[in-house]
Amino acid sequence: MGVTRLSLRVGGVGFVLTTSEPVLRLVVDEPTRRFLGPEGEDAYRLDVRVDKLAGERDGKAVFDCGDSWRLSRSDAGWIFDFFTPVNGERPYRRARLVGDTLSGEIVFDAGYLGRVSEVDALHYPLAELLVIRRLAASGGVELHACGLVDEDGRGILLAGRSGDGKTTSANLWSGERRITILSDDRIIVRPTEGSFRMFGTPWHGEAGFAVNAEAPVAAIFLLEHGSASVAVPVSAEAAVASMIPRCFPPFYDRAGLERVLESLSVLALSVPCFRLPFMPDRTAVEAVRQAIAGVR
Repeated sequence: MGVTRLSLRVGGVGFVLTTSEPVLRLVVDEPTRRFLGPEGEDAYRLDVRVDKLAGERDGKAVFDCGDSWRLSRSDAGWIFDFFTPVNGERPYRRARLVGDTLSGEIVFDAGYLGRVSEVDALHYPLAELLVIRRLAASGGVELHACGLVDEDGRGILLAGRSGDGKTTSANLWSGERRITILSDDRIIVRPTEGSFRMFGTPWHGEAGFAVNAEAPVAAIFLLEHGSASVAVPVSAEAAVASMIPRCFPPFYDRAGLERVLESLSVLALSVPCFRLPFMPDRTAVEAVRQAIAGVR
């Protein structure tokens, strides 16, 4: 059963959702339930309610993702509109942020909800969009990556685009003893006290790994298919160039995009980076282990 107030935290980015609507109850999907926890001070605070939403754009167009969501900016702040064929040209859900703050609301269209009482207000891709926005402001970045923690507590990032082998890598490593797979698709990386830490997210891939845990980043491996498994050291410049298409920046925000690029540069200078052409077998695991053995 849903609740009228819930809080969660993903990669250090908090959310506190409340509703005073007597007909509404708040729920989240199963992976996100693993990230529920106490309220933090530095968190999005969003009121969830029901109203009749208009079809016309509210504010100046910033980004349009076609038939799924669009972003606008008004004098009052940011507006995220989400669409479904069932609701036609009217958004079925709208998130408003007051100015550049963490306060706002999530409004469901009354015609869309009908008699539905339980709502997942942060349903994809809203939570991820808000996390990306917050990370860019604080020096963090979300990477398209499989992330794992080895038996020594070291965080290993296996970054790849769709089809590069993140899910394959997660499945290979899941058979290893004392290994924790944080995610097989999306990992958050943030600077903390002179180093970088990586965090699991609820947004998993086909393998379904989504663990609410974190670890210091020890090394980054850039996945690619190959005829043999071998970890090849690369320069920080080459690593950044490879990570750009493997990250999720706020592409609609020039300042935020610049901060993400700066974060990637500092990250690549802080930890060893490798190309990892690999075969889909245990030799890929051994190649990573050999490279990590030389990392202090």
